[in-house]
Amino acid sequence: MKLNNRGYMIIEVLMASMIAFGIAYFLFDLTVNMKNKSDNVQKMAVIMADRGIIENYILGKLKNATDISCSADSILQYTNGTETHLITIDDDDNCFVDYIRGNPSNPKYKKSANDYINFSSFSCADNGNNIIITIGIDDVLTTDNYNIELRY
Repeated sequence: MKLNNRGYMIIEVLMASMIAFGIAYFLFDLTVNMKNKSDNVQKMAVIMADRGIIENYILGKLKNATDISCSADSILQYTNGTETHLITIDDDDNCFVDYIRGNPSNPKYKKSANDYINFSSFSCADNGNNIIITIGIDDVLTTDNYNIELRY
């Protein structure tokens, strides 16, 4: 609305600016929220892929093993042919390892944790019928945990 053909009134300029900044803030907030949601989906996909790799590895090795047991310090021990293997978590490197007894410096398999998770614990228990293997996986950024529990 023009007043005496001299230009717009101050209130009109202020209202138009507030509406424009309000819309810009809404669009910026929407973009940031979508980016965060996309990051969470990517993080979950990576964590679930790592869980699947570890579960598949353990179950594949135990399927061909002849003697499976849990040691006192919660290390899974299995015999494959003539070699005795140990599976545990290496706290120093934050990785899942499978190595031959007596040679921990040269693991047969080593799966490092990605940037989103920490391996917090590894436990193995034999209840007579099943061997229960629990691997604690904690999210670095949140309090979520993605523990793996296998019964064999």
